Amino acid sequence: MLFVITHTLTNNIITMKNLIFCFVLLFAFGCNSLKEKKEGDNTLEDGSYSVISIAGTDVSPEKLTLVISEKGQKVSGFGGCNNYSGNVNPKGSDTYFSSLARTKKYCTDRMTTEDLFLKEMQSVVSISTKGNTVNLNNKAGESIIVLSTE
Repeated sequence: MLFVITHTLTNNIITMKNLIFCFVLLFAFGCNSLKEKKEGDNTLEDGSYSVISIAGTDVSPEKLTLVISEKGQKVSGFGGCNNYSGNVNPKGSDTYFSSLARTKKYCTDRMTTEDLFLKEMQSVVSISTKGNTVNLNNKAGESIIVLSTE
C-alpha cells in the first residue's frame, strides 16, 4: 500500500515538473515571437543597415549606411562623404525621418549621391521588409531606398 501511494505521488510530481517545464518553454518562445517584425509594422529595428540603392541606382560600392538607435527613435550613418543624424517618426508624421543634419565636408565626387540620399530620406513615409531587404517607400508606395541587414 505504501508503495502504491509513493509511486502515485512520484508520478504526480514528475507530471507537475513536466507541466511547469512546458509552460516555461511556451512562455520563452512565445515572448521571443513578439520581437519578430510583423508584416505591416512600420518600424525599423535598432541596428546598422547598408544602403543598396537609391531611386533605382546601385550605390552599394559607396558604402552608405543607415543606423537606427535608441529603440527606433534616432537615425544616423554615413552618406558617402559626411556623417548624418536625425529623428525617426514611424507613426503620425508626414515623413519617416526628420530633423536630418550632416557634417560639412565637401567631396567632389560623392556629393551628388549624398544629396540624393538625404533628399530621398525626407520622402520616406513607410517601410516594407522581405528577408534581409528593407524598402523605404514614398507616399506612392514606391521603393526609393533599399537597405540590406547584412
